[in-house]
Amino acid sequence: MRRGGTTLVVLVVAAIALAAGLDALVGGGSDPVAAPEPEPPPATGSTEAAPPEPAPAPGLGGTLYYTDASCELKAVELPEATAVAPPNWDECEFVLSPNGRRVSGAGTGWDPYSDPLIGRVYQSRDGTIQVSTNAGPQGEPFAGTAPAWKPGGTLTYFAAAAVREWPSGDVVLSEHEMLESAARELPLDSRPKALSVRESAWLSDQRLALIVDIGDEDMFGLFDGKHLVAWAFDEPGGMSDVRVSPGGRFAAAKLSGTRGQGQLAVLDAATGEAELPGVLRYHAIAWSPDDVWSAIAADDRVRIFPAGNYTAELELDLDARDLDWRGQLGPDAVSGRLDTSEASAWLARAGVGGLLYVTQQEGGSCRLRALEVPGLEWADTPDVAESPCRFGVDADGNVTAGGGPGVALTPAGRPTYVSEGELFAGRPGDRPELLLSAAKLEEIVGSPAALEEVVWVDEERFWAVVRSEGADGIALMTTDALVYAPWFAAPRIEGLRVSASMVAAGSDRGVAILDDGGRRRLIFTNGRDVDWAPGELIAAVSTRDGLLFVAPVTGESVSLPLEVADLEWVTR
Repeated sequence: MRRGGTTLVVLVVAAIALAAGLDALVGGGSDPVAAPEPEPPPATGSTEAAPPEPAPAPGLGGTLYYTDASCELKAVELPEATAVAPPNWDECEFVLSPNGRRVSGAGTGWDPYSDPLIGRVYQSRDGTIQVSTNAGPQGEPFAGTAPAWKPGGTLTYFAAAAVREWPSGDVVLSEHEMLESAARELPLDSRPKALSVRESAWLSDQRLALIVDIGDEDMFGLFDGKHLVAWAFDEPGGMSDVRVSPGGRFAAAKLSGTRGQGQLAVLDAATGEAELPGVLRYHAIAWSPDDVWSAIAADDRVRIFPAGNYTAELELDLDARDLDWRGQLGPDAVSGRLDTSEASAWLARAGVGGLLYVTQQEGGSCRLRALEVPGLEWADTPDVAESPCRFGVDADGNVTAGGGPGVALTPAGRPTYVSEGELFAGRPGDRPELLLSAAKLEEIVGSPAALEEVVWVDEERFWAVVRSEGADGIALMTTDALVYAPWFAAPRIEGLRVSASMVAAGSDRGVAILDDGGRRRLIFTNGRDVDWAPGELIAAVSTRDGLLFVAPVTGESVSLPLEVADLEWVTR
């Protein structure tokens, strides 16, 4: 990826030149825009004639919310622009709740993981931040600017020269780290000596877009971890309204200074490029839920573009002051949004297949989907009454909510289960047969202990998550003795998965993969969940940045930037 930036002092000249050709596109205006033209445009007849409406773009859908010139909130279903009922609202700027049923004003932000019936929102005003729910304030107001929710639901803010987490105050990204990265990446005359963050928005749990006051300029920057990867500049106070796309690829800001001239700046996380699309009299931008399309309100029109491409495919006669776009992911959300060729080829060479069930966060809920392997195309959606964020798949292929420990089958098909820290044969509700008592487990482990999960290796041995002395450990054992004592431990371990000679699990230390001796082979500190390809030593790891497919024996891996909440890999 080439890291890059846009310096408006230089590129605004190109933007003005482009604006001459785009002036008609954005609705014209009485203010002339000086720009060289190689030849006069061809005659088009009467200027009163309306341009023909383009045909609806394929794959375009969802609901576009907007406030009109009188600041009334309205909504239309795309692509036909059929009016639908929105929540009641009468301010020009608005922020929709995750489920789109509630709305708040400027300076607020909704927790994407909060209970939709309760809601949790921050309010930022005059250097003070307050977090509240329907039940009232959560904690006291605290000093800070630039609050933003991470996709996982953690709130961050800027105070005392650092981006910090609430309520702990732990540093995520310090001013010193930002200045160091800027010194490495920016031209000498643009390197700041001090900064303060005015606005922020997270594209993923690693990528952060910031509007930063650096004294004699504003900088719109995209940080990947601690590294500045894209940027744009405007005069002091000229930048505002940072926004990010649902899939985490794009960040945008309004440039209202004399250099920006009311334009739009877009940073592309996939390429590290900064771009000025040449849109004049810009009001707002919103992206489709799958990042395939963008809607831009400029002048008295809303135009729909392929995301990252600024040739309009649909024009709506909507005089919008603010925008948001909601709806479900389209059937081509993988192939239409991401380049899957490298990951698909890697999986094909590894000889793995099956269906990878995943859940994806959509507003305040999750959607269960099936991803075909190795082609990485969406398969038929599983038929479930509800689509929980955490789920499991039983031996009959039925999806169950929760995804916690259930019935564990031995290779011969004997059902077992864990209850109150002990191991039983049979199924819950049957007449139980105690296989491993708490007293016997304490004797085996050497201290009071409880079983939390088991997965059988053969008819005698099983991997187990054992809780003892305030921590979880992974042990290979029988009902009479330890085969291998716990070597990997964490405050919480869950989602035990076994394939051949290896075991894997998620934990609050990340995803760990252990060898047949119980020793750590690999650990992914940003991992959330893991499962094995059916019958193969290839793992799928859900991380904060997307999916990672890894071969632990060789250490080879390939990534797919598709963020999922939970996953299960099953045979077709």
